[in-house]
Amino acid sequence: MSGARDAEVRQQLESLEAAFAGSSAAILTRAGSFFAGHVPGSAGRESFGAMMAVLHGASETGTQELGDALETVEAHLTKGTVIIGSAGSKMLLVLHLKDRSDAQAARGKVKEAGQRLAQLF
Repeated sequence: MSGARDAEVRQQLESLEAAFAGSSAAILTRAGSFFAGHVPGSAGRESFGAMMAVLHGASETGTQELGDALETVEAHLTKGTVIIGSAGSKMLLVLHLKDRSDAQAARGKVKEAGQRLAQLF
């Protein structure tokens, strides 16, 4: 990564994590490779990245015939939420929230950060 891009990616991820206590934010390739950020504490980078990419890819394929673009994919857990959004044509932005009540506020922030990050890739 270039120095300027590296700094902007780091800033976007840190901003998301700071906004939601105990959260983790990461940038992944659409193939599931970890690029930058953090994954939830107990998750392995490779398996987490692969599963998030599969969730997003399956959602894109499954909704393609609806004639409307996919914005985000969410997985609602018993305590938390995972939000997966696009960060351009090559990357995904994943935010894991420990508290489900943060999901509503997080959706907009993930979309904004994804749009900024899309300009970098």
